[in-house]
Amino acid sequence: MSEMKTLVLQWAELRSATVQVAATYAPVSNLAELTLLVGQLDSEDVTTDKVTSLTWVDVSAKPDAPVLVEIDPERAVYCAQLIDAANPHAEPIQEWPTPQLASELRAIVREYVGDAGYHTLIDNADARNNNRYPVVSTDGSGHITAYLILTQAPDPLTAEARS
Repeated sequence: MSEMKTLVLQWAELRSATVQVAATYAPVSNLAELTLLVGQLDSEDVTTDKVTSLTWVDVSAKPDAPVLVEIDPERAVYCAQLIDAANPHAEPIQEWPTPQLASELRAIVREYVGDAGYHTLIDNADARNNNRYPVVSTDGSGHITAYLILTQAPDPLTAEARS
């Protein structure tokens, strides 16, 4: 395992629940009580939509804390395949078997799919978390035509080891 550091993460989630209250109930005048009452809702009645804020603080090392990120994805190296979205089990459209940084592979594939001018690589947090980047048609349909799949190289070299 690589060298680790410890962070304390704090976040807020947007939660919602549809509830019934007395017709004369005024949430504004009962806000303090209402904030306590929401804690009594059954978890299946509460919807968690998304994290609305996230902060972190470096703290002294706590080796017993759970591991959230074992290898820095910006320093790890990957191999890549471009697969057909309609036929994911077919031979890849293109492969990049030489381990490279993810940023380098995304740039190569962005150029590869954009050469014809009809496709673009979607690079967002969801794609980066799953190492699965949709290639979308730019004809206005938003149709996903392919996926760039990144696979961490079998020997997890880091950028430092490559240089």
